[in-house]
Amino acid sequence: MPDTAIIMVAYNEPLIAETTFKIWHAANVPIYVFFDGTRPEYANHLANYRVILASLKAPIFLLDAGTVRKGYARAMKDAMLWMNSYTNYSDILVTDSDDSYSPEHIKFIIEGTDTNVSGTRLRTHEAFWRKGYIKCEGIIMKLLFGIKMIDYTAVCRKIPLPWAAAVASKMQYSQKSFWLEFDARWHHLGYPSHKEIAVDYYPHTSKIYSPTKMPRIILSELKALLRTRWDFFREAWR
Repeated sequence: MPDTAIIMVAYNEPLIAETTFKIWHAANVPIYVFFDGTRPEYANHLANYRVILASLKAPIFLLDAGTVRKGYARAMKDAMLWMNSYTNYSDILVTDSDDSYSPEHIKFIIEGTDTNVSGTRLRTHEAFWRKGYIKCEGIIMKLLFGIKMIDYTAVCRKIPLPWAAAVASKMQYSQKSFWLEFDARWHHLGYPSHKEIAVDYYPHTSKIYSPTKMPRIILSELKALLRTRWDFFREAWR
């Protein structure tokens, strides 16, 4: 069995077949796709994809995280805990399911000897409101937790699976950006800082980051991080 597997959380994106095949052909490691809820319009697409996978015997596994959508953060938490409970991989590489990251860079990170790596987006090609959100994330993480990273919400990460599961099990508050609370708790638990490696990144296809939704997302994550910071204060005073 390979030491590393790739995991991703999907909301039945139509790009999932193309994305997983590209990454599988490049990296040649098992891929576990956790579907967060269902979208009826993609049911036939996914059924056909399952038939193709069965015929090719490709190590790509499509798993249902539940019939009711949990949101990315909760689905990713459950995915990490499931992997730790039911597989024996030493490391996982987490990536997006919408073809945002280069398969060649994913392969490079997997084949590297480092086991705690974050694929850093030096240029995101995102709209200005998304870039503003990223800057706000950095300011909040530095002020509340003293964490310094170039890319706080990088999704392309290679992490030791037991460490990832230990941190995920502590997650409570994030609803949108899983990685902010994850990094805060990672740092608090004393795990070593991620080694950041530059990777190619392509624009998000999702509309979750539309300008009308950004204020609500920022407030939601700020609330989650403040509650996390308060947990740390209470723990220190016990």
